[in-house]
Amino acid sequence: MSLPPEIRELCERIALLRRQKEVAVDASEFDAAGRIRTAEKALMRRRAAAVETWAAELDVLALVEEVEALWTEVDRLRGLIGS
Repeated sequence: MSLPPEIRELCERIALLRRQKEVAVDASEFDAAGRIRTAEKALMRRRAAAVETWAAELDVLALVEEVEALWTEVDRLRGLIGS
């Protein structure tokens, strides 16, 4: 189970804005950094809403089963490495 494409895209866009904001601050372009921060906050609100919608639709039992299967695989691989 992975994040929906919309949420992944929002995360990527937020990360890009954060890098742009850091560049603007480093260049003492504080007005630009403020505008970027405003855009970043808007995307963060959109992401939070998208995550909330997605989380409400999750099948928790299926998620737990997937996590258990992954831990089993991790334990198996650790055994192989230790051998």
